[in-house]
Amino acid sequence: MKRPKAKEWTDEEVRVLTTMARQKSTACEIASALGRHIASVKRMSNEFCLPLAKKQTIREPSNVTDGMRLSSVEPCTSLKGGILPFGETD
Repeated sequence: MKRPKAKEWTDEEVRVLTTMARQKSTACEIASALGRHIASVKRMSNEFCLPLAKKQTIREPSNVTDGMRLSSVEPCTSLKGGILPFGETD
């Protein structure tokens, strides 16, 4: 089966890509604004040497003790449907 031909970029789309990249937008934000795939936006930004902002991730502060880490938080047991933490049963 043949791969569908890629949609051509218009001058207006390139202008929006350039403007949003200079405003430190992420590839996801630009793709959403243009109605294009993220990979297509990344490819075009590389072609024009436009750096894109990285998606920000939430990190725990380095001063958090092991007892306070999010991974040690127990899930809620009072949810509808009787969900119990870590495989416990009634």
